[in-house]
Amino acid sequence: MAAPAMQRRTIDADPVLAGWGKPPAEWQFDQLKQTYNFPHDQSDRVSMFCSFIRNEAERIAERNGGDVRGLDIGCGVGIGMRPAATMAVARCFSEVWGVEPDAALQLPPAFARVVNKEFEEAELPDNAFHVAYSYMVMEHVVDPMRFMTRLYRALAPGGSYLFLTVNGTHYFSRIANALRVSKLDESALHMLFGRKNVHGYHYPTKYRFNRPSQIEPVCEAAGFEKPEYVYVERTRRLTYMKGPLKLLDDYFQRSRFKRHDPTRLLDVYCRVRKPL
Repeated sequence: MAAPAMQRRTIDADPVLAGWGKPPAEWQFDQLKQTYNFPHDQSDRVSMFCSFIRNEAERIAERNGGDVRGLDIGCGVGIGMRPAATMAVARCFSEVWGVEPDAALQLPPAFARVVNKEFEEAELPDNAFHVAYSYMVMEHVVDPMRFMTRLYRALAPGGSYLFLTVNGTHYFSRIANALRVSKLDESALHMLFGRKNVHGYHYPTKYRFNRPSQIEPVCEAAGFEKPEYVYVERTRRLTYMKGPLKLLDDYFQRSRFKRHDPTRLLDVYCRVRKPL
């Protein structure tokens, strides 16, 4: 897989894309994994993710002498539905491939190649990618072991996988999973968002790979190093919690600030590395 002659540029080096990814001193994975929580807003969820990817790409570029290939799994129309974020991240690599099962989507022009298949079925070269990443994908994975085994093959030795997903131990995830198991999730979505909006909004969730008790044994069995986590949650009411559910959200918000347990926060960023 030959990498085209492309100049690597950090996110902040491009004036058009500046702002997609805070300066490394602010959004460093290794710093934030030691922190309980910190103020941020919805847009920072994407910025944080972009910064984690960039930092990992720069770390590997320094080790490899500049040649870093990326793999965007479930690339869709852009990271967090933002094409500019995908374009910004792509500039951190010498080459980026995308995997997206929906061939009808209009993807950002960031990819050297796009494979329109489910990731587990994607035809990818072995030991080829230095940084793989996915945004809100892992909560939908049906067979985590198959997914991670395929990923292990695709990553180069010493490569990393970064993903953001909803934390399976958060109360919202527990409620959503209980509704899914009892087959009441569609009815709940109709009540919250209206029937017209549910079809475009809702994608089936499985919640089989979004908590450490699920993630770690699969990663170990697939050959990866021990996963690392950053937990984050905005300090405002969830938009999903409407009507009487606001009272429940208020209760858990107060409980969260009293307990200071990072593993109970809504968003979990995970970093998994393949041994050298």
